[in-house]
Parts: sequence; C-alpha cells; structure tokens
Amino acid sequence: MNGDLDPDSIRSALRDDVRRRFGDDRAAALAAEIDALAVDLARVAATPLPPEVEPGFFLLEGQGP
Repeated sequence: MNGDLDPDSIRSALRDDVRRRFGDDRAAALAAEIDALAVDLARVAATPLPPEVEPGFFLLEGQGP
C-alpha cells in the first residue's frame, strides 16, 4: 500500500491482491467485503492513539464510531 491510507488506495490494493491470489470471479464476489474492510482499515489507520497507550496494534470488539 506504500503508505497510502485513504480508503480508495486501500481498496485498490486489496482488490489487486485478491485478484492476483484468487482470480477475478472471487474478487467480484468479495467486492462488498473488500470495500468494507478498506473503510475500516483507513479509519483505524487515521485514528491517533492516546498518549498513554503503548505502541502496538489492536482492535477492541464492540468499539465503533
């Protein structure tokens, strides 16, 4: 993804990878899931961590916008 954190760049990278790994038909079947994942990843990437949180990556279930 080369540092591009907007949903469109993430979506494009995910679609390209799914096409390469699984083919065009599977990528088309997964289009809605890929779109949702791209938006979620962009949201997570854009959310700054509070200063008291140690570096790391985590997701908390049930936490949303």
